[in-house]
Amino acid sequence: MLYPDLARARLGYVVADLAAVLWVAAWLYAGDLVYHAVMTLSAIANGVIAAGQQVNDAVSHVQHAVGSLPLVGPALSGDLNPLHGVPHAVVTTGYQGLQAIHHLALLLGVVVAGVPLLVVVLIYFPLRRRKARGFRSLARIVRQPGANAVAATMQVLAARALYTLPYDRLLRYSRDPIGEWREGRYYNLARAAMAEEGLDVQRYLRRVEGLTVPPEPHHLPTIGDNWP
Repeated sequence: MLYPDLARARLGYVVADLAAVLWVAAWLYAGDLVYHAVMTLSAIANGVIAAGQQVNDAVSHVQHAVGSLPLVGPALSGDLNPLHGVPHAVVTTGYQGLQAIHHLALLLGVVVAGVPLLVVVLIYFPLRRRKARGFRSLARIVRQPGANAVAATMQVLAARALYTLPYDRLLRYSRDPIGEWREGRYYNLARAAMAEEGLDVQRYLRRVEGLTVPPEPHHLPTIGDNWP
């Protein structure tokens, strides 16, 4: 059971889940943008590498030209070997810079995308799981054989609402919560307990006894009375 019964509560959960998905997608996209933006700096490192390779190729061409000279060519060509050290150092520096840019791009991309994702993983997911566990557990309780005793079940639910819900929320469901409890009229309070978890008390009553709930919840008979 991923979503509760009541349409408004179900819509709230669906909207929240969609918002979480969009949040994750947006920050993953932002992280990807940051990664590719930083990687544009690789053009500098690639330019350094290309320059070093060009210098190295030029030295090789000079060596080849000098080496073709009679008698002294091979010796002169060998004397030019140290010149390869400079372009090799330039190319090495370029590759190191390219690697550093890649690591920086990856780090910034992960930070930009990862921190908001941690908010979802560490805050939203546990909260969502806890809320889902709450209404699933209540739905499972009212489906147990013991819950077929309607009067006792409604009394338990009413007691939970009366003792745990804030007063402003109680007044959303009952004009006189204490009076209804004293008179044994538990429907409104039980409805409050289930509605706060997104469940529909009318669905429970229809399942257990096929009771028809009057349209005005504030003027229901005592649970022990005969329902119309």
